[in-house]
Amino acid sequence: MISGAGSHRSMGSSGSQTRLMQQRPPSGCQGSQTNLMQQRPPSGCSQRSTASGDPSVYLGPPEPPSARTGMMFSHSSPSLQPYTGAAEQVPVLKNVHMRRQAGPPEGIPKAVWSDGCAHLGQEDPWPNHSIPLWVFSGQDRPRPAYREEVRFTLRDETYINFAVRLRCGQGDHYNGGSVGIVHSPDRTEASAGSEGQLIMITDVIVQPNNTCVVTCIGDVNFRVKKAWMPRGLRGLQLAHVETEQLSGGLDKIVQTCATEPNMTVFARMLQAVPDVADSLQGGPFTVFVPTNEALANLGIHEDDLLQHPDLESLVRCHIVKGKITCEAMYSGRTLQAVDGTILQMTFARWPRGLPSVNEVPVEHLDVLCSNGVIHSVMGMLHPHPAHSRRRH
Repeated sequence: MISGAGSHRSMGSSGSQTRLMQQRPPSGCQGSQTNLMQQRPPSGCSQRSTASGDPSVYLGPPEPPSARTGMMFSHSSPSLQPYTGAAEQVPVLKNVHMRRQAGPPEGIPKAVWSDGCAHLGQEDPWPNHSIPLWVFSGQDRPRPAYREEVRFTLRDETYINFAVRLRCGQGDHYNGGSVGIVHSPDRTEASAGSEGQLIMITDVIVQPNNTCVVTCIGDVNFRVKKAWMPRGLRGLQLAHVETEQLSGGLDKIVQTCATEPNMTVFARMLQAVPDVADSLQGGPFTVFVPTNEALANLGIHEDDLLQHPDLESLVRCHIVKGKITCEAMYSGRTLQAVDGTILQMTFARWPRGLPSVNEVPVEHLDVLCSNGVIHSVMGMLHPHPAHSRRRH
C-alpha cells in the first residue's frame, strides 16, 4: 500500500512537470518573447495599470521624480536660454572732468584723423573708421570742440592699461591714437546707431597714484555702424564708425601756410615773391616750411628778412616738385629743389624716427594740401652755392 501510494504521488508529480514543460515555449522562440515584452506596460505604470483593473491599458509616462535620481536629462528640469541683448555693466569712465587748455588750440598742426580724409572733399565718401570705444557714464561725456585740446584723468584700471598700450606705440599717432568716446548712462554697450565723437590722443602721463592724465584733441562726430568686444581688451569695444564729413576740402599750399599759426612768417615771405607764390597755385609740390620759431632764431628782424636781396633764392630752395609724403621717404633719399638745391632726408631712428633734411630737424610731416604736402622744419635751408663760388 505504501509503495503504491508513493508510486502514485511520483507519477502525479512527473505528470505535472510534463504539462509545465509542454506549456513552455521552445528555446528558439525569441520572437514570441519579444512580442510579449512589447505588450507589457512600462515598469513605472504597473501600479497604475493594476489599480485600473486592466493590466493591458497604458496610462503614459511616469510622474517626474521628486528628488535627485542621477538622470542626465529630464523634460521636467528647467533649461537655460541664451541672452542676446546688449551687454550690461561694461567698464565705464565716471566722474570725469574735462579741463580746457589755455593758449593755442594745438601745438602740432593737422594732427587729427579727419585730416587724412579731408582731401577727398564732398565728392568721394569718407572710409569707415575702425576705432576702440571709451564709454562714459554719469551726466555726460567730454565734448571738446573741433581741434580743441583738452585733458581728463582716467581712474579705471581697464582704460589705464589701454592708454598705456597706446602710449607704447599701438595707436595710429605718436604717443597715442584715435579713440571714440560715447555716453551710456546705464552702462550698456554701444550698439549700431550710437553717436559719439572722435578724439586724437597726443599724450598719456601715468601719475604716482595710479591714475592717468590723457591729453587729446577733439575731432569730428560719428555714428556706430557695428560694434563688438574682441578678446584681449578686457571688456572694451571696437567699432566701425561712419564719420561726419567736413564742409569744404583742403586749402592750397599758400593758403595753408597763411592759416597755420606756426607758418605765418613763411607765408609772408611767399607773398613778398609773387612769382613763386603764383607758381605754387599749380602743383603738386612738396614744401619744407620753416616754423616761426625757427625764423625768429636766425636773429634777423622780420622786416629785414622780407627785404633780403636773396629772398627768392631762400624761398625756392624749400620747394620740391611732386607730392612726397612720409611713406615715400627713407633715410638717404635725395630730393632736388626747384632751384637745383640737393636735399637729403635722414632718419636717425628706424624706421622713420627723428627725421631731418640737410641736417635740419623736421618738426611735423605730412601737412596735406589740395596741391601738395607741407613738412614743417625747425630751421632755414640754404640754397646751393653758385657755380663760380667754392664752399668753404
